[in-house]
Amino acid sequence: MYPIMIGKNRQGLVGHSIDSFVQEFDAICSDHLNKGRAKSFAFIVYNFYSDLHRLIETQGALLQLNNLSGHHLTIFYFFGSSDKHNSNENRIVANLNEIIKESAKTKGNFNTPFIFFFDFKDNQVTVVDVVHLIQDNPLFIFNELKEVISQRVERIIQQNKTNTPNNNVEISIQKAVNETKLIMYEYFLNKLFDGIHQ
Repeated sequence: MYPIMIGKNRQGLVGHSIDSFVQEFDAICSDHLNKGRAKSFAFIVYNFYSDLHRLIETQGALLQLNNLSGHHLTIFYFFGSSDKHNSNENRIVANLNEIIKESAKTKGNFNTPFIFFFDFKDNQVTVVDVVHLIQDNPLFIFNELKEVISQRVERIIQQNKTNTPNNNVEISIQKAVNETKLIMYEYFLNKLFDGIHQ
């Protein structure tokens, strides 16, 4: 679990600033792939003022998600001010939706919360899937988050066993992404953080 700090860090959480994340993104992903710490990646995207945001910051929740993702999936998440009118949060959601529209055939815009799954290879990002979380009760939404991550991990395990492409392994969640194209990671990061103020 890797936090990316949006704006000032008021709670002493250790994590990447946008600048350090952009500079080290290639190194983080390559290192995790080369050392067997991950086979795929994800961003958890949610409102900074939501119950999910408060829940995901607890040590117990972070530990559960970390254990669940194991050495199959590295998960990034955004940490910022819990202001309902946070323009940075809104911009990140809009930017990710633009990336998804450009690179994949989808069923429309994704509202928070959602999980953005991607692969990284040869300095290129491939959108694997985007899953919208539908529960609004904080206890149920965390269970839903764990279920979606668990299914993604299972897909990765099955893919490695059968050596089949990502999209051909059956899982129970509805896939939102049908076709994708490769995106150079520099473009991906520039697009992701376009208009974000530190």
